Amino acid sequence: MKKIIGIMGAGEKEATQEDIECAYEIGKIVGLSGTVLLCGGMSGVMESSAKGAQEVGGLTMGIGPTKNKEDMNKYLDIPVLTGMHAGRNYMNVLSSDILIFINVASPGTLSELAFAIQLEKPIFIINYSSKLKEFLKDFTNHKITFLQKLEDLKNQI
Repeated sequence: MKKIIGIMGAGEKEATQEDIECAYEIGKIVGLSGTVLLCGGMSGVMESSAKGAQEVGGLTMGIGPTKNKEDMNKYLDIPVLTGMHAGRNYMNVLSSDILIFINVASPGTLSELAFAIQLEKPIFIINYSSKLKEFLKDFTNHKITFLQKLEDLKNQI
């Protein structure tokens, strides 16, 4: 059974250009690792990471909030429709063996981070704020790895 790497981050409305570029590069890393890239299936970080993985021959999967495949991004090999809106966030986290958070700039991404902590999943965060890092340090004993640069990720997955 293949390992599933969940890439969590904001959609196009909340994601920064830096987040989008970072997601694309992380997608390529995951795609080359022989694992499955899982995302929320929509735009922004989700689309950019799936594009990066697919361009290098990786397998991509999206657990989306919608009931229509046409709403999801075109870089998904396996679109999973839930019709659950934000409720699908739990499924994304539960299905992932490792989670990589690119910034935590939206309520949806924050909910996924909370689920990942509750489920004691391995967590990596890149493009984070000092406030988030300080909050999580005081909030949980769960091991969260804060990445300074993408190269640090290659040895972790």
